[in-house]
Amino acid sequence: MCIYDGYLSGIVPNDRGRVLSDPSDPRVPEKGLYVCGWLKRGPTGIIATNLYCAEETVCILFFSIIHIIPIPVKLTEVAR
Repeated sequence: MCIYDGYLSGIVPNDRGRVLSDPSDPRVPEKGLYVCGWLKRGPTGIIATNLYCAEETVCILFFSIIHIIPIPVKLTEVAR
């Protein structure tokens, strides 16, 4: 992970919660690193803002996981 001047502001460079390797290129996320809350957007908002922020990050995390780990057919059959 690179050291970025933006870290001094208290905000970790990210794209919808995925930590970026290169803040100038959102196509290069750090593998397995996510951020939410004030580290994601800065010290602003209230509890409800943090909830929305966390939901967005969890959605990105979920979609990252399902693209890495295929769901076995038997598990999907049990869920029905």
